[in-house]
Amino acid sequence: MSNPNKAIENILLNLKHKEIRTMEQIRQERNDKIDEVVSDFLCYPKNEENIKKIKEELEGYELVTLEDLYKDDTLMYLNLYYFYDIELSKIRIIGIKEDGRIRVRRWTDTRQSAYKTMDIPPALFRKLTDEDIVKINLVETVYSMKNR
Repeated sequence: MSNPNKAIENILLNLKHKEIRTMEQIRQERNDKIDEVVSDFLCYPKNEENIKKIKEELEGYELVTLEDLYKDDTLMYLNLYYFYDIELSKIRIIGIKEDGRIRVRRWTDTRQSAYKTMDIPPALFRKLTDEDIVKINLVETVYSMKNR
């Protein structure tokens, strides 16, 4: 096995700008976007509780943009169809259309799935991979060592 310090140094040198972030930055960005999307719907009693639960469920997820979407991505999004009872829904990207819409496989409450074409939701979330978490932990370690 090669020198672990060299391996860590190699990983750090090859990080893309997007990858240089902390868990707190990811959490803050995700929660800010959730708050922005649901701000007009907090007047409905169920939504306050739903949003708190959604934020807990999305721990370990990152906010993604259209440029970050790939075929076969499994994502969570804020389903605003019942705006008085906002919920988290799960989709898998089948394709990205040129008209700014996406073709998805969407799971229902009964664990069945349906295929549909939909507008891109205002907020999409992808689960962080183990590789992402390792890189984030490395960045956080380096930052904490610099701030000593």
